[in-house]
Amino acid sequence: MDFDRHGFLTKLGFTALTCNSVLAIYRSRGEPGTVAFVAGAYAAVVLLFHSLRRFELAGHADRGRIKAVVWILTTLLTGMFAARVAALMPWPVAAVVWGLSVATVLGGFFALFLTAVFTWKVAALMPLPVAAVWIMAADTVVDGFYGIFIHEEKYRLGNPHRYWFF
Repeated sequence: MDFDRHGFLTKLGFTALTCNSVLAIYRSRGEPGTVAFVAGAYAAVVLLFHSLRRFELAGHADRGRIKAVVWILTTLLTGMFAARVAALMPWPVAAVVWGLSVATVLGGFFALFLTAVFTWKVAALMPLPVAAVWIMAADTVVDGFYGIFIHEEKYRLGNPHRYWFF
């Protein structure tokens, strides 16, 4: 990654992530499973941030492929951490951990890939005033997600031009 174009906080965050990962690997020497987990999680997080940056800079044609990479990396991280946490819990709590992990993965898939199709199909079944509110609410949730994680002006919640009807 080209760190010259990134700000101070980005550099500080990657430095903290790297130092934390190196310390975790150092403390886990002699436990190859833990070392592999920390190294894999570190690599996945770095690839995730790199993919998000590529998404911000990509043209419209490349965004679908990059969204798939982002979803795969977040699914990988969710599964890795769920496996570690669930192994430490009694079976009822482990089942809740896995259930929440599956809900997170499916929710991410829905938000990234199916929202537009689902929103319009559901709106077609509703009366017009209810459909308008439904579309604005779904658009606000999705655009809020993009505004938080993907730094584009058109997705900011305060931007009055983010709705298609303005």
